[in-house]
Amino acid sequence: MVQERAKEFKQKVGRSKLNKCKHNKPHIVIVEDDEGLRQLLFDLLCENYRISNANHGLSALKILKRNVVDLIITDISMPEFDGIELLSYLREDDKLSEIPVIVLSADTNSNTHLKSLELGAIDFITKPFNIDHILLKVKNFLKKSNPIAIDTQPSSKDQSSKQQDHRFIKRYENLLDCNYSNSKFTVESCAKYMNMSKRQLQRRVKMFYARTPSEQLKHFRLIKGRQLLLQGFSIAYTYQAIGLKSQSHFSRAFKSVFGITPKQVRSVVKSQ
Repeated sequence: MVQERAKEFKQKVGRSKLNKCKHNKPHIVIVEDDEGLRQLLFDLLCENYRISNANHGLSALKILKRNVVDLIITDISMPEFDGIELLSYLREDDKLSEIPVIVLSADTNSNTHLKSLELGAIDFITKPFNIDHILLKVKNFLKKSNPIAIDTQPSSKDQSSKQQDHRFIKRYENLLDCNYSNSKFTVESCAKYMNMSKRQLQRRVKMFYARTPSEQLKHFRLIKGRQLLLQGFSIAYTYQAIGLKSQSHFSRAFKSVFGITPKQVRSVVKSQ
């Protein structure tokens, strides 16, 4: 199914268009020992991003040390230097530790999933993957980390407008960070603090994060919840600490985003 979807994608955009990987585009390193899957990911992403390929972690490190990289997509099971070893190395290197990493693996073991997240991976996607899913994931992560640079469409914004965008993003994320634990903090509250209408907030957040304000607030809370669980806090404490009113709601939402349940995270943390 993935191969067929990729073939349709290539036919739609055209091979010549896929090969236009200009250097001013965000740089993604794909780390995958399966040549066919590596080429598939290249074909899917090359239209909008500059791509470098590596067949294992050591090869990836050579690329990372010579280039500015915006995102890494890595497999786990690879020869010589696997994905866990790569994540561990990145975590200890001050210059490389800030590069976001998406893990793309056929390994469904919850321990592997959790270990990847503990080592700093921003997401874990299980193979076989949905093409539209991974394309949106990449777009959203890059837009969040550099929302102005990722815009591949011609823009008439002047420098002043770009500065306003950066100020909005910083102010909005600071607001979420200060209020995510408050169960009474809503999109309406957020709009009021941002001194704009709910409709204006909706438009701005959707533009930068590809989510509605309510979706982004929920996502932000779940990320904070994951951090608390990894630190050893109980599920009962965690869901209340991130401003949610129901443990069952927290568990369902958590699994839909991270692929594992809070109980699975707790069990793995306890076993360590």
